[in-house]
Amino acid sequence: MMLLDTLGAFTQAQDWEEGQRPIVWASNAYLMEQTGFSLSALKRHARRLAENGVISFQDSPNGKRWGRRDAEGRIVEAYGFDLSPLSARVEEFEELQAELQAERELCQRLKRQITVARRMIRARIEAAVSGALRGPWTQFTGLFEELLDRLPRRHHASEQLERLLAWFKELQERVEAAYLKATGAINPVENTDKNDAQAIKPTFSK
Repeated sequence: MMLLDTLGAFTQAQDWEEGQRPIVWASNAYLMEQTGFSLSALKRHARRLAENGVISFQDSPNGKRWGRRDAEGRIVEAYGFDLSPLSARVEEFEELQAELQAERELCQRLKRQITVARRMIRARIEAAVSGALRGPWTQFTGLFEELLDRLPRRHHASEQLERLLAWFKELQERVEAAYLKATGAINPVENTDKNDAQAIKPTFSK
């Protein structure tokens, strides 16, 4: 993306008009300076862009990149990186951008819901423990910490976040049910209710 952005910045507005071909004849030295790539990395990334149909190579007879413009700034003749494939796929990339944006917004919404569930679970467990209520709070805490460990440190797909949210909501329902049961008890005791503890089994699969 950095190389593609650098190539695009080398073009001029009229290069993208209908009937024109946006060809970039920037030298390797210039591209290396702008991107920070080594020569081998520059060639590798350029090859990958070509393999993915984003650019093509317009080679001169002597293999060198060069070009010239007329008085109006239009390219008269040029050899180098041809960005025409990128221009031809504008609609495709716009659709991809829309899909990525929708995915990003969905992930943000799921993360907010996970945050709400986390806070509710933590609040209930802490209230139950501080109030010495009957219930498998140690087991709930272990399950809660297990889910916290599964929270993504980097970007994850919405499918993974949806799975995590379902697990958090399942645990939240269990914690809420146990809390309501415990607060209805006449004589609160320490959290050593073996029957409730045995009923709590982790159902989280990787």
